[in-house]
Amino acid sequence: MDVRKQLDGTAVIAMLLICLVWSSQQVILKEIAGNFSPLLLLAFRSGIAALMLGVLMTVQRQRFPMANGMWLMGGLVGLLFSLEYFFVSEAVKYTTAGHVVVFLYTSPIFAAVGLNFAIKDERLSGLQWVGIVFSFIGICVSFSGGFGDSTMLKGDFFALLSGLMWGATTVVIRSTRVNQMGSRPILLYQLIISFIILLLASWLSGNTLFEPTLKNIIALTFQSVVICFISFLAWFALLKKYVASQLGVLTFMTPLFGVILGALLLHETIQNTFVWGANLVVIGIILVTVKSGGIRIFRRRRPL
Repeated sequence: MDVRKQLDGTAVIAMLLICLVWSSQQVILKEIAGNFSPLLLLAFRSGIAALMLGVLMTVQRQRFPMANGMWLMGGLVGLLFSLEYFFVSEAVKYTTAGHVVVFLYTSPIFAAVGLNFAIKDERLSGLQWVGIVFSFIGICVSFSGGFGDSTMLKGDFFALLSGLMWGATTVVIRSTRVNQMGSRPILLYQLIISFIILLLASWLSGNTLFEPTLKNIIALTFQSVVICFISFLAWFALLKKYVASQLGVLTFMTPLFGVILGALLLHETIQNTFVWGANLVVIGIILVTVKSGGIRIFRRRRPL
């Protein structure tokens, strides 16, 4: 029997580093958006990471399932992943990186509601519905800070849509045969499909700005190699070794790190309404995801 370990110091340090890396995604996109289209960067990132993951799976002789309709389900997961990052690329144009990462991490709320209807064993309890209400109020409070700025409100809405797409991806993975593939094939489907869709969207929308400066090349390399490849593989390795529910708790550090990095590196202003709203969202997520003594929503990367 495959028994997962309880968290130890090594796992906690690894999760601190992973969450810090994940939280930097939106900050990097925001920082270089003036001379490197976020949409184009995300497309290139997916393509490079897909190539590296494909080579790794080939070397290790891992199967890439396509038979019996698996390619169709993999394509659906890839489409949702593409939409998630399309909305992220739009969000960073209009709102702060801190807002984007917090709204993106509302995904467990959408996943919990979807799974409530998709899987019989995932029915929400009364306490979890209270968590849904808390999160909804928190989202409204967070949005209220942007009512005087239609541009920021637009960006916040796109960021919330990205969280919705991530939640929908979780529902599809948990409720269909996709979960039989294994983590790496699922990720490879997501990367390949998102590379194609985001690159096409970038070309059709005219978002093809790319200045080959050292800063932009370093940003692309970090996003592709460190975030999309190394951090995801590290996350999957931790999931195989440690209790997933305990690892899931630690992922809540990501939006916290994102807000801090946005304030420190981009000098973003943190509004009081956003702080209060974000706190309500996090409390709601904790109430929603606590089930049978553990947090069960975070079965998939990150991400993202």
